[in-house]
Amino acid sequence: MPEFICKPTPDSNEYVMWSTVVDGPISDVLTRAEMFDFALVTSNATPNAPDKIEARLQRADTNGLSSFGQTPSWETERYVVDEDAMLPHRLVAEYTRAPERSARRRALTTPAD
Repeated sequence: MPEFICKPTPDSNEYVMWSTVVDGPISDVLTRAEMFDFALVTSNATPNAPDKIEARLQRADTNGLSSFGQTPSWETERYVVDEDAMLPHRLVAEYTRAPERSARRRALTTPAD
């Protein structure tokens, strides 16, 4: 799957659609209801799309990510951004809110290993 739903912290109502193609957010920071609608609009609108989206959101609520087969750590999961930097999972919402290519965005990342 080229994108997944990310829930940056377990106690928030914040969700971001993250693309592994562009290594970055492809949605704004959304509430759970807004993410459901966003995912529905961007899905193939198959008859069972609502059930699949709800299952993805439940995985994000439980694990922080909607991906199958991953059990990330809320504190240690990181994502590649800008080809040479890593972003901690817990900072995804803050990163998404910062202007693109801004010093603020860059300050949230660490150099890639």
